[in-house]
Amino acid sequence: MPKSAFPLSRSGKSLMFRNYEWRVVKFTVSDTNYRVLVAFNDAKEQYYAVLGQEIGTDSRLLASYEFHGTHPGWHVHGMCEEVEDIPLGRFTGSWKRRVPPGRGYHRTNVFNVTKTNALNIAAEFYWLDLQESDQKRLL
Repeated sequence: MPKSAFPLSRSGKSLMFRNYEWRVVKFTVSDTNYRVLVAFNDAKEQYYAVLGQEIGTDSRLLASYEFHGTHPGWHVHGMCEEVEDIPLGRFTGSWKRRVPPGRGYHRTNVFNVTKTNALNIAAEFYWLDLQESDQKRLL
């Protein structure tokens, strides 16, 4: 995955996943550009759907929908600040909150991600209306 797929200037120059299947979906809302990086590793039972706002050649992380085989269930890392107050280029910080909490109740602990449905999982979570040409398998 090239560093340009999801640049984060203060987090090692980018958000990268090695040995993962991945894809980036870009879209625009009200003249603001966004991207969602979808990455998963079946062997590790790891899935990420990371939403970022494009700001020049950098990104502002807004949310991350995740599953890790070593942690309980599907969860979200949401940014709990005004969008303008979230620093550019950072993946972690005091503004980031996990829902549900790690020791809280999770609706499902089943990793059901495949190449065929990984993009649709992200689209459903972020309410993206994918075009037929977008609904391809991950790279």
